[in-house]
Amino acid sequence: MPQATRCDGNVAQICDADQYWQDLADCDMVSSDAGVAFVCRFVSETNDDGEVVGHTCVPAVSPLAVGGPL
Repeated sequence: MPQATRCDGNVAQICDADQYWQDLADCDMVSSDAGVAFVCRFVSETNDDGEVVGHTCVPAVSPLAVGGPL
């Protein structure tokens, strides 16, 4: 069963088994580490690794970041 996710500002969060939100990824920290801007967005896609569904950090220049095709 998929777990609920959300963006809280620019932080991707996941709901744990006790129904508390836990930080999954701070997109500002990802941006700092990567040297490029990342934003928190919902993604739903299938790639070679399988299905990816939920909120996560994506590059700000990605079509996913600007509401493009998922």
